[in-house]
Amino acid sequence: MMEPDHPDVVAARQLITDVLTLYQREWETTRNPLWVWQALDFILPMVPPAPLPPWCADYLRVVAQRMKGLKAGLDWRRQPIPLIVSRKNRRTLSDQEAMALLPAALGLTARGYNAFGAHSAHQRRMNNEARLWQLLTTHPTKAAAVRAYMRETGHTDPKRIMIAARKVAGFMAGRGKPPP
Repeated sequence: MMEPDHPDVVAARQLITDVLTLYQREWETTRNPLWVWQALDFILPMVPPAPLPPWCADYLRVVAQRMKGLKAGLDWRRQPIPLIVSRKNRRTLSDQEAMALLPAALGLTARGYNAFGAHSAHQRRMNNEARLWQLLTTHPTKAAAVRAYMRETGHTDPKRIMIAARKVAGFMAGRGKPPP
């Protein structure tokens, strides 16, 4: 077993912190629960598992409360779920209706929202920004990087790409928020 201050152990701890920080930032920015599930999938296979981040525990607490309500036939969207579910609480959902609400209870769906589609779109945007950053660091000017990016992606609006390049460059230089 390696010592806790061994460079490989220190690097592994830093990697875990960096990955969880990224997932937390994405969760806080998008509120997409797939970031929580990615974090859980990242930490749970570790031996021993990394501690459960508080932001993951908060999400699981909300989901557990909703699931408890669904099990009792109560719709959390219409009434608060009591701490103790008893017979005096009026059952409003059939078992089939409760099952149909499961994706919404997990935060995966809502009217006009699909967490999987939103996650894919966000991932594409992040990949595009990473590629734009690579081009910004390998081309002599921002304009040259934007032209190269437009050739690669087929985008036709240089003004929009130039604005994105400014945001990406500013963020990577430690100024401002990450691009949306």
